[in-house]
Amino acid sequence: MVIEQGCRTAGWTLVTAAAAPMVLVGAAILARAVLTTSYDSWSETLSVLAGRGSGQGIMTAGFVLSAACQIATAMGLRVVRLSARIALAIAGCCGLAVAAFPVTVSANESTHLLAAGGGLIALALVPILGMSSAATTPLVCRPRCALTATLVLCALVLWVYYEARHGVFLGLAERLTAVTELAWPLVVVVFARRAEHAINGPLPAVANYVPVTPDSALRRTRMTLSERASAPAA
Repeated sequence: MVIEQGCRTAGWTLVTAAAAPMVLVGAAILARAVLTTSYDSWSETLSVLAGRGSGQGIMTAGFVLSAACQIATAMGLRVVRLSARIALAIAGCCGLAVAAFPVTVSANESTHLLAAGGGLIALALVPILGMSSAATTPLVCRPRCALTATLVLCALVLWVYYEARHGVFLGLAERLTAVTELAWPLVVVVFARRAEHAINGPLPAVANYVPVTPDSALRRTRMTLSERASAPAA
């Protein structure tokens, strides 16, 4: 079975899918490094880091770039179901809202929390929304893998909720959940690209291949007719 050219995964999705978690982690490390005030990575979230001191601009830029990568990946990952791509794009839009409404302003707190929670939930639903048994579906989007991934991601989201209400490791829970959720689209892209290469593959090279032109085909037809005319009757 050959995958339609319009349904193939765009090559640049490998870059955007890999950049989404890497940019977020890198921005968090840099923002923490330049921060002069006290900050506890175990208990405080990335949103707090984006709204405090000299690291504010770096972390905000990390939110924006990571969100943009998610939206770009959703646009290029054409081999999965549209509902999963929409959920990934919604998560990216939530990331942009997180950057646009920092917690430094008290009036933005509810909007910021809604956007952050909505992004985590949308990313957790991407595996099950992309689940399919079609032959062209990447292996990780088959029901068994997709359901397992959804359960794991939902458990992580519930952990974040618990830490936000009662725990002391909210920062750790948020980081692990965000990175794990952002890694899933990368896994899908890798498997999709491998499957497309295995199914379609490059055009095989044929030794001593001579292209057929109309003139050469006509000469070949004339030679065949002359050979038949000169052949002795049985």
